[in-house]
Parts: sequence; C-alpha cells; structure tokens
Amino acid sequence: MEFARNSGWRVAGVEPNDLGREYCRRFGAVYRNLDEVDKTFDLVTAIHVLEHIPSPVPFLRQMAGVMKPQGTTLVVVPKDGLSAPHVLAMGEPQVRLLFERAGLAITFLEAVATSDTKADIIVRAH
Repeated sequence: MEFARNSGWRVAGVEPNDLGREYCRRFGAVYRNLDEVDKTFDLVTAIHVLEHIPSPVPFLRQMAGVMKPQGTTLVVVPKDGLSAPHVLAMGEPQVRLLFERAGLAITFLEAVATSDTKADIIVRAH
C-alpha cells in the first residue's frame, strides 16, 4: 500500500484483523472485508492471501466485484507449499482452475523461484 500511495495511486486495503487494520490506515482507506468496498479499482491485489482461505473462489469473485470493468487482479501464492497457517497448497493447474471457476480470465501466470527451495505463482487476470 505504501509503495502504491507514494507512486501517486489512490490506495485502499482490506484487513480483517483490528490491529492490522489500524496499522494500514496510515497508507490509505482500510476496510474490514470486501463487501464494504465499491467498484472503483483499476487494480486489486492479493499477495500471499489465497492460501489462507479455505474457499478461495468466492473471494476471487469478490475481488473481481470491486474492480472497474477493465480492471486487473494480481495474485501471488506460494507454489505447492502447505505449511501452517496455510490451508491450501496450489500448483499451476489448481490456480488455473480456481480462476476459471471464479470467472476470471488469466492473462499471465508464471512460477518464479523465490529461493533455492521455494517458488511463488504470480497471476494476472481480469
């Protein structure tokens, strides 16, 4: 949020945790959940979020619901890693299926190494 705000973007975030929401307020508007946000965003991100959500398809649909008609989602998830507090492990096929079920068209998907033993999957969709 801070980088985007400092780059001239209008910034808002969603943080369900009260302490986390208070911390994030210094960067922009912060909401408790996506239901409170209107459809005004060009870009909606979820970086290391989906792996913590037991049913990510409704969440992805909510993300799409707060975008402008030509908006973009950017999602990053750990590739194939299942460790606490993660509730889902996702490879590229699972990520493609989640986005398809959510009605989002993937325009970019790539696994990127983050260390010798770990990788993230980066997805851009609309």
